[in-house]
Amino acid sequence: MVISRNIAPKNFVRLRANNQMDLLGFNEIRLTPEETLRDVARANSGRGLDDETLSALYKKTEGWVAGLMLLMETPETYPPFPAGKTFSPDEVFRYFANEIFDRMDCKTQEFLLLTSFCRP
Repeated sequence: MVISRNIAPKNFVRLRANNQMDLLGFNEIRLTPEETLRDVARANSGRGLDDETLSALYKKTEGWVAGLMLLMETPETYPPFPAGKTFSPDEVFRYFANEIFDRMDCKTQEFLLLTSFCRP
């Protein structure tokens, strides 16, 4: 398993050509609006999030699960995305990645930083 936000390096082209490796991008792992309303609502039924609120959360995160989970923690303080302004999936990812990282304890942050660059 390789996790990256970039295309696979040339070393992996043979694996892809022989159907021994596949790529999953944002469009393959994002939730649909229906999944957000049905599954996320069911998993968080005790929080009292109605369909309208979940629809608004979906629009802000474009179906990114981690973003939805973060927003549901504090739905009254949605992240500072101005109304009417569009953000790319990469910008939304970076925002939430920083939010998640900042909430981690120092040891976990250090581990992630030390293991984020693997060298052959």
